[in-house]
Amino acid sequence: MHKLFLFLLLTIAGHVATGQEYVYANTDNLLLRDRPEKEYDVFGVLHAPCRLEVIPYSTGYETKAIKDRFYHVQLSVWFEKTKSSYTGYGWVEKKYVVSSHDKITAQYADSAEAILFNKVPVSRDNPPKLNCRSYPYPKYKGGEKNFDTANKKKYQKGKLGGCYYINAKGRKVYVDAKLCK
Repeated sequence: MHKLFLFLLLTIAGHVATGQEYVYANTDNLLLRDRPEKEYDVFGVLHAPCRLEVIPYSTGYETKAIKDRFYHVQLSVWFEKTKSSYTGYGWVEKKYVVSSHDKITAQYADSAEAILFNKVPVSRDNPPKLNCRSYPYPKYKGGEKNFDTANKKKYQKGKLGGCYYINAKGRKVYVDAKLCK
């Protein structure tokens, strides 16, 4: 009993001494971004209960605004099928993660499906503008809500001749009829 207590104490002390912190995805479709900016590449899509190691903020990203909104994280994954591993770094929004496994409120069926890496390789041929737009908000959590191409409204003519567009909440917003010409 005494040895078990000593082992637990040393384990906890070692964990605290290193300052190691983990967070867990608390949603489906959490984007692992390459940077906490308006335009970004997507490294992967994470699902609850994916565990992420919190790491120090990169140079240039130590601002209060970024620290209040994002975690800089490391993700290590072992793929049993191919007997290979992946370690990656990225950014996730704080509002979609929790500090411990027992705080996860998102429903999930299988821990093995906690990660889904996208099939879009990050390269010069795949600019951030295209990649981030291929993961639209709100289905993919931690993405941006508005992009220049997404802001273009589709105006439609109604049955009685009115002109409208559909807003983000799915409601018709009527505008000047000239916009439908």
